[in-house]
Amino acid sequence: MSRAANQSLLEQGILTLIQQVFQKGFDEGKQNDYQLLSRKELCSQVLHIDVNTFDQHFRFQPGFPSVKDGSLERYYVPAVHEWLMEHQSTN
Repeated sequence: MSRAANQSLLEQGILTLIQQVFQKGFDEGKQNDYQLLSRKELCSQVLHIDVNTFDQHFRFQPGFPSVKDGSLERYYVPAVHEWLMEHQSTN
């Protein structure tokens, strides 16, 4: 088997593994009875990123799921997981 073919198989294996991990997280999120989380709770408990990083890369993306709660935005974890699954980059 050529080096290019081996590399392609390796890349495909890595992509498959990443997709399985995302799917597992998504499935586990659907099984839990999540409440609506604040921006800070979502970042610290679920995404494990800084709120500024969240604001820069996710919060204002078209279709990013949120719910208005008065003047606050709240986030439903399974909807966020689903959005991330649908918008993941594979390159």
